[in-house]
Parts: sequence; structure tokens; C-alpha cells
Amino acid sequence: MAETIYALILMRRHIWLYAEFQLIFSSEIDRQQALDTLNRTILLFDYATYDVTNEYQRLIKLDLMESIKLLDVVEANVAEIAGNWAACVRKDKRTVHYHDIPKEKLMSQAIKFYNHLRSLLVEPDRFEKAHEFFRQYAETCYNNNIPLHESVYALNVMRRHMWLQAEFQDIFINALAHHQAVDSLMRIMLMMDYAMFDITKFYQDRSQ
Repeated sequence: MAETIYALILMRRHIWLYAEFQLIFSSEIDRQQALDTLNRTILLFDYATYDVTNEYQRLIKLDLMESIKLLDVVEANVAEIAGNWAACVRKDKRTVHYHDIPKEKLMSQAIKFYNHLRSLLVEPDRFEKAHEFFRQYAETCYNNNIPLHESVYALNVMRRHMWLQAEFQDIFINALAHHQAVDSLMRIMLMMDYAMFDITKFYQDRSQ
């Protein structure tokens, strides 16, 4: 948005920089006419700035609303998604330390993750909340004697099962414009990048 506004300002500036415009403006228009022309031009660009920024805000809100639709789907199906995740990690050869943990206990961990997605993805202080959430996730895994590589993989599987939910895929594919889909993906990928950092750092600190 900042570049769009600046480009608009440059349009106005290049009107003034045009040599013939300056010649006419300085030679043939009296002071009152010059002032009137200036005021009209400034007013025009003031309205333009308002309209451009207002449209950007509308589009941002639209993107956010579409992203929230995806979160609504996750929250509406949280028990099913968490159950599928728990069943998966209890038999996956890459998460052997999860195999003997009761499914109900695992589901509560996944439900907590899915129910916190909204605050982790869209709230203004999401980075601080994500840091604290994944620190707690790492602490829980560590206290349950889950190795680092399994705790990280299990979290990735949580994300995967969110995408595998059929209704989630339908909304993501059919209801979102391409740039909205990319925005949602980037938000989740960024969150998971921070999660990997926080989890591995927690384990590393405990090993020193």
C-alpha cells in the first residue's frame, strides 16, 4: 500500500515537473488562479489517497475474513481432526514414543493447538502468543520423554491433518482467491517456522 500511495504522489509531482506546465503556470495565470489550481489538485489527490487506502483496508479485511472461514472449519471439526491426528501418531513409525500414550491425552494436546490457531494466526500479538504456546508445547513433550525429532514431526502432522479435513479443502480451493490462499498458507508456514525454532531451542537449553 505504501508504494501505491507514493506512486500516486509521484504522478502529482510529475505534473508540476513538466516544463510546459511550469511555464504556463508561472507566466499566464495570476496568483489567485494559481492558488485555485493548486487547491483543486491537492484536493483531488487527498480524495485519491482516501479512496486508495480505503480500498486496501477493505481488501485486507476480506482476506482476513476468508482466512477466518478456514479457522471456523477447523474449530467446528476440531474433535475429528484431533482424533485423526492422535490415531496417526500412535501408529506412525516416526513417532514411536507416542504409541503408548492414551488417545484421549493426545487428543487434548491437538485440540489445544487447533483451538489456539485463531490467536496464533490473526491477532495483533500473535508472535508473542505463538512463542509462549510452542514453548509450552515443547515443555509438555519434553516432560513426556518425547525426543525432539518426534515432537517436531508430530506438530507437522497436526498441520497436515488440518489440511486433510475435507471441508477445509473445499473452502480453501473453491472459496478463496489465489492471493488469499497464498496469504493463508504463508501465515501458517511462518507460524510453523517459529514453532520449530522455539521447540528446538527449548530442547537445546535443557540439554546444556
